[in-house]
Amino acid sequence: IDPPKIARRIMLWWTGLLLLCLPSILSFHQCPSPTSCCLTALRVSPNLEIAPPPARFDSDDRESHWVYMFYLLMVFKEREGHCRVPTRHLEADWKLGIWLARQREAYKLGTMIPTYQHRLEGVGVVWDPGTWQWEARFEALVEFKKREGHCDVPQFHQENTESLGIWLNKQRKDHRLGKLPEERAKRLEELGVAWSAFGKRWEQMMDLLVQFKEREKHCIVPVDHKEDGKNLGAWVSTQRKAWRSKTLDSDRQDMLDSIGMVWSVQEAQWESMLAVTKEYIEREKNTEIPLKHVEKGKNLGHWIAKQKQLYRSSKLEADRQQRLIEVGVLE
Repeated sequence: IDPPKIARRIMLWWTGLLLLCLPSILSFHQCPSPTSCCLTALRVSPNLEIAPPPARFDSDDRESHWVYMFYLLMVFKEREGHCRVPTRHLEADWKLGIWLARQREAYKLGTMIPTYQHRLEGVGVVWDPGTWQWEARFEALVEFKKREGHCDVPQFHQENTESLGIWLNKQRKDHRLGKLPEERAKRLEELGVAWSAFGKRWEQMMDLLVQFKEREKHCIVPVDHKEDGKNLGAWVSTQRKAWRSKTLDSDRQDMLDSIGMVWSVQEAQWESMLAVTKEYIEREKNTEIPLKHVEKGKNLGHWIAKQKQLYRSSKLEADRQQRLIEVGVLE
């Protein structure tokens, strides 16, 4: 006994029954729900290969052709989880995307058979392409939040080939102008979208960075640092990454620049060592730091020696020279 072979025969049998019993299939009196007949065939084994049209299938018969294309739509939905079929998509070498586009055109012209319309609507077909595109991007935003834990999407971020950041900014603009439908605004709010261009979570993290700056006198936040229980160091690293990839919103960059954000990792490391140097000098009241001295896990003595070497060889940047002179390390 070959179970897979038996399962395929069952699939073919159901498909054949689907097409042979067309009058009953197209009657709501004989079918308990708009999709039950095709779904029954699919649920025999959703992992099987697509069943070909039965021997009695006539591609010139509009009704049998429609039912088989509807079956292929079910196969697509079972696999993809939706009915947003790209126009050029082929399913088992059949032009499913074009077929679905023609169904939308028939709906628009008012020439679609009511039974066909109900069946397509019953499986989730959206007639308006604009609504279809909006739903696709909304689903991409849901996926982004599941992974990242928030809806703070970078401006040029792509999610599943969708320009999610640009789309979300468009929703905010439409909301601000009163053009966003109330139902869509409600769904976005329930998901956690903030209408401010900065985003609620971003503003909260910015406040924590300001708090850190006021206390530490700099914005060099260690990657593993937590501020009030929030991963501020990781957040700052994310802002730097967005800056390097040119995906950081210009308004956000301006806000970060205004409090002294250091964008270069190398610059951040230098600033971090300078901050540690200041702490040592303030505590020890001495600018002579031993070569092997370690401060907060950093080889401070070696770093100071390196700065002096660069200074003597005229390779130390003028700005850094001046700052080291101000703290008393250089003369």
